[in-house]
Amino acid sequence: MDAPSTLACGGSRAEFYGRAGLVNLIDAGPQHLRPAIFRSLLYEACGGIINPIYGAAGLLCSGTW
Repeated sequence: MDAPSTLACGGSRAEFYGRAGLVNLIDAGPQHLRPAIFRSLLYEACGGIINPIYGAAGLLCSGTW
């Protein structure tokens, strides 16, 4: 299986957040979007376990999500 294109998937995962950074990121969003922000971060975390290079975007681009 070929690695997904970094251009098609928006680049590589290079951002790491601590607990406080994640809480601040979630709190920065509007109240009604916070559950969606949390789910998005959760999907990316799970994708990063399965595909450490490209994360969830790599799984979606490769069709293996």
